[in-house]
Amino acid sequence: MSHEHIELRDSPIAGRGVFATRHIKAGEVVFTAHPDDIKYEIDAVYAMPPDQRDAILYYTWQCGPTTLCLDGGIGRYQNHSCDPNTWWINEDTTVARRDIAAGEEVTCDYGAFMMSVPYDMPCNCGAANCRGRITHRDYLDPRFQRTHGDHVPPYIRDAINAAKLSVQTDLDVKA
Repeated sequence: MSHEHIELRDSPIAGRGVFATRHIKAGEVVFTAHPDDIKYEIDAVYAMPPDQRDAILYYTWQCGPTTLCLDGGIGRYQNHSCDPNTWWINEDTTVARRDIAAGEEVTCDYGAFMMSVPYDMPCNCGAANCRGRITHRDYLDPRFQRTHGDHVPPYIRDAINAAKLSVQTDLDVKA
């Protein structure tokens, strides 16, 4: 489900995007999963014919360690920014990270929820802190982790903690 004051427009970032039609205050819920969202197991998507697989991968968001969700609303058009104005508060809800002005594009950081589907693409966000590329491993970057803190879904937080534990274990073994 989407905030009532957002709409779909052409985006300078990429194709179509989601824009605020009025001021949205920091902390307001912007998107939340809807019971009608379609869920796909990632392995099942990769078993599909390429055209069908690619269409599903383009419009879905990762909603669990092995699950993709297709937003039935305009949320599927939310573009990436390395300095997003929304972030996660739990496994299925994003809120405004800061105030979003009327007319401003509503963005998210793909690295905050996409980790199990390999991708690497150029970033067009134009943010001062733009990473230049967006990948399925961005959540492992310490700068990303400092920016987002706990504002990622639980499966991303678990993956970050597992990676830190793995590094610590490797250091302990070498010591």
